[in-house]
Amino acid sequence: MESQRKDGRGHWPQGKRRHETKGIKKLISQVRSILRRRKGTTKKGMAREIGVDPHTIRRWLSGEDVPSEYNRRILTDWVVKNRTGS
Repeated sequence: MESQRKDGRGHWPQGKRRHETKGIKKLISQVRSILRRRKGTTKKGMAREIGVDPHTIRRWLSGEDVPSEYNRRILTDWVVKNRTGS
């Protein structure tokens, strides 16, 4: 596939996902639910807890991007921790 950039350095093809999307909808739905239900839990605080930029959280929640397998495991652990109220 040809680069979409004018400088020819390459670019990930538009519309192609970098990471597997299987099962991500349920995980993101759980994250949204926790953010809605738990007072004081913010996207910014969540980002700080799991070690990503708050803009990354916004992209995941909007469906613009999906977490990598590594971040998916961290996100799953965060959901489990916050669902049980630990």
